[in-house]
Amino acid sequence: MKQISLLLALLVVFSFSTSCTTATYGKPFVQTGTNEYTFKIYTGGFAFKGTATERAQEEIKKFMEQNDYKSYKIISSHYELFPLSGTVFKVEFSK
Repeated sequence: MKQISLLLALLVVFSFSTSCTTATYGKPFVQTGTNEYTFKIYTGGFAFKGTATERAQEEIKKFMEQNDYKSYKIISSHYELFPLSGTVFKVEFSK
């Protein structure tokens, strides 16, 4: 019984420590062309492209407000595992 309790406790702790996390680490959008920018959403745990896309949309909206853009289109995205896992987005904005 003690082993089952210990196993359940470890499972709960593991699930909290590997939850879906995202971050930008304060790295800005990098301009790659006229009204085109790239940026990376770093992910951890079980956070993959779907979670990263949700966070990207939040960051895009902030960027649009700060730079007077009216709309955007995600041109491409790809997942990078190394050196830090995350999804790189390429976005085109319009005024």
